[in-house]
Amino acid sequence: MIVLLRKETALALLLTGLVGCGGGEAMDGPPPGPGGPGPMAGPDGGPPGGPPGNPAIKKIMVKLAKGPQSLTETIGKELNETPPPWETIQTQSKDYVHESGELVKQEPKKGSKESWEKLTAAWLVSAGELDAAAQAKDQAAAKVAHDALKNSCKECHQAHRTMGPPGGPGGPGGGPPPGGPPPA
Repeated sequence: MIVLLRKETALALLLTGLVGCGGGEAMDGPPPGPGGPGPMAGPDGGPPGGPPGNPAIKKIMVKLAKGPQSLTETIGKELNETPPPWETIQTQSKDYVHESGELVKQEPKKGSKESWEKLTAAWLVSAGELDAAAQAKDQAAAKVAHDALKNSCKECHQAHRTMGPPGGPGGPGGGPPPGGPPPA
């Protein structure tokens, strides 16, 4: 029964995301915030010299999950308040569903289309569960859905996120410290 409900929820949310909820921003240009994509990013938000990333995906992920001002972090803090500010969370959770629907429509530059569809559909289901719990003012269910969203990053990022070389600018292990190796 729960599996059937989840499939129906996923389908409804997917259709909502594909049709659009209105009120969203255009997904062109660099992500919001000072400095744009950052010093280690190429012109399109991907790693310098590596495969280009999708700037629309980056913009959505910044809003949803990057930093203390992201919806994920903000909602998480608010869900720990007693009582939670439900009117605020309800608005934020609707925005989360909308942005998640936009994410489903994107094409990653890395990984298979099938994997992207599977992972973003699961993300959209969790976002819908968060919104349903927020609308019902069900703190326990909202926390479960929020945790599912927070814990789904690694699998998707391993399959689809374009990254720079391992270890940062110096490659694996980070290279020697600035100024060369220490004297022997």
